[in-house]
Amino acid sequence: MHDFQFYVQPGEVHDRRAVLKGDERDHCCRVLRKRVGDVIILFDGNGNQYEAEISSINKDVVECLICQQRPKLNRIVPEIHLGICLVKNAAFDEVLTTSSALGVHAIYPLATQHSVKQHVNPERMRKIVLNSVKQSGNGYLPEVAELTGLADWLKIVKNFKIKLVAEKDESLSLSALVPEPCETDRIAALIGPEGGLSRDELDLCQAAGFLVINLFPYRLRTELATTVMISQLYQYYTQTGGIK
Repeated sequence: MHDFQFYVQPGEVHDRRAVLKGDERDHCCRVLRKRVGDVIILFDGNGNQYEAEISSINKDVVECLICQQRPKLNRIVPEIHLGICLVKNAAFDEVLTTSSALGVHAIYPLATQHSVKQHVNPERMRKIVLNSVKQSGNGYLPEVAELTGLADWLKIVKNFKIKLVAEKDESLSLSALVPEPCETDRIAALIGPEGGLSRDELDLCQAAGFLVINLFPYRLRTELATTVMISQLYQYYTQTGGIK
């Protein structure tokens, strides 16, 4: 049986005391019915975890006394910055849930020519990501960006040495990359929408230094392609010690 974790903002931990607010306060008291004197696990989204005893409960906050800090969790490498083109709500929710559970560093929702929608709810995205991280126990909250245009995102990741975009009709697979250590642990990974990226968009990515790769012999849904991309990157990085 796993421990339930409660998210506490880094600024709410000081002098061996911590405070739960909002949804975390409600989850602790209304859903799990924790009481004064119970010991709970807190995490701050930066790899820090604490065992804390509930010292008081009121309608707005839960106050806790930190009993001990657990060893800081290691962050998964490589540092994946995921650009995900917008898809239908249920599929996009699955992308957020899976990618944050797998430990990506940042998630950028992208508006592209074939995106089925052109807007997002950042607050809802952050709640989905938080719940996924709490369930997985990885301890690190990924950055969740505002909706970004493809051209603007390419500028954000322009200095990354490793930049990949998935495309079914490409012949090059990730395993075909030269297995030499890379100079950086940062990787920009781009997954297109259900209709794929347009030819102009692919040309734009390649002009920005992106390598176009084929993840799988058959067509994958966007949410599945995201999982496959992240998993292959982690596996390949582990096996080779780096990606060039």
